[in-house]
Amino acid sequence: MSEVQQSVKHFVAVVVKIKDQSVDRPLVMEFDDVIRRVGEFGRIQLRTTIFSGLVTMSTAMQMMVTVFMQVLPAHRCAIPDLANDTFEIQGTWHQYLLNQTIPVDENGKYEGCLWRSENYPRNSSVLPCEDWVYDTSVFPKTFPTEFGLFCDSSLLINMANVVYLSGVALGAIVGGLAADYIGRKPVSFIACLVHGVGGLGAAFSPNYGAYVAFRFFVGSCHGILINSVVVLCIEFVSPRRRMVSVCTLAMSWGVGLVLTTPVAYLIRDWRYLQLAVALPSFLYLGLWWIIPESPRWLLSRGRYKEAESIVRWAARVNKRAIPEVVQLLDERSLKTTPTLSPLKIVHAPRLMARTAVAVCGWITVSMSWYGLTLNQGSLDGDIFINALVLSVIDLIAYSLLIFINKIGRRKAYCAGMMISALSMLGTIPVHFFADRESPSTSGVFTILYTIGKLG
Repeated sequence: MSEVQQSVKHFVAVVVKIKDQSVDRPLVMEFDDVIRRVGEFGRIQLRTTIFSGLVTMSTAMQMMVTVFMQVLPAHRCAIPDLANDTFEIQGTWHQYLLNQTIPVDENGKYEGCLWRSENYPRNSSVLPCEDWVYDTSVFPKTFPTEFGLFCDSSLLINMANVVYLSGVALGAIVGGLAADYIGRKPVSFIACLVHGVGGLGAAFSPNYGAYVAFRFFVGSCHGILINSVVVLCIEFVSPRRRMVSVCTLAMSWGVGLVLTTPVAYLIRDWRYLQLAVALPSFLYLGLWWIIPESPRWLLSRGRYKEAESIVRWAARVNKRAIPEVVQLLDERSLKTTPTLSPLKIVHAPRLMARTAVAVCGWITVSMSWYGLTLNQGSLDGDIFINALVLSVIDLIAYSLLIFINKIGRRKAYCAGMMISALSMLGTIPVHFFADRESPSTSGVFTILYTIGKLG
């Protein structure tokens, strides 16, 4: 057989093979190509981004609201047998009773936890308070004042924050696993529902234990939502548009922090305040019918028909045309990578070192940020001004994320860590060696506190 005949025979065989493949296996597209056809950031992606942003905003508000709800105002022991005792001095007769009944500390202020058993200091014994009166000029009622968390019991205020953050940590672990197995959309909406229910429960809590339990559920949903809505948002966006989605969600978090202050300024009762930030979560549930599941996740679970249905629906909403073929997506549409055991990292020392630095850095940043945020009520000055300034600083920091691609992640990370570390270390000598009663000391401490939070 001549070479020409062999070439013709080979060509015919290839044509027949291609024809058979086109019949047996219809034309499919890679998922990233599908997104480009559907729209890299169209109406459907905008819906998902708005939903994720609203949920992120509510999550931030439910966290930030503790700064105002858990304020422990100035207080002292109530004068025994005086029915109408108040923290504010009512007159000279009231001043006289206070001087006889309530001892003063080294700063000349009335003790907050002690009282004299007799009106005459020479024969009196100092006893712990049985009842308290407190300053109601800023907040008429807060969580600590309603549940009597004064003096030794004030440690329970910080314990409530510890329980909340424990819920955040647990939710961050469980939320990622649940979103992988159940789906991004159902996990996000279920967590949104529980987030609202937990907030309502906290608002109507009859005692400390119930309040802490409900706040634990709120914290757990905080951790779940931060993971699930981010993934739901970015998985249906083209790779080059994902930074826009991430920055939008980060700024939504900052906006939520900022909005909490005016809401708290207008609503001073802690129960109504908690109720106000919990109710919006229920409104977001109505978006279930217009928010799609992540088609990328559906492809990873082998649910090709559902993924294709969502893609075609998104194309109609975005007013884009996609090929009319029998099957648009199948197992070839999603690029898969081999799964490796985490233990394999020990064979890559450089990767292991980078992972260790990232993990330690993340833990440090989380502890520092939450510590600075939840304890800003301890700063001198007006609590509303302090909270607003620090929240605006957070919003500015999140806005700067858009420049990370230009200056590089490593430089931004190192600069932020150094700024934060030096500022917080600077508060140590100010706290221990400067005159605490001086206004300049308070100002320097607040400035360092603010810069540390910006980093």
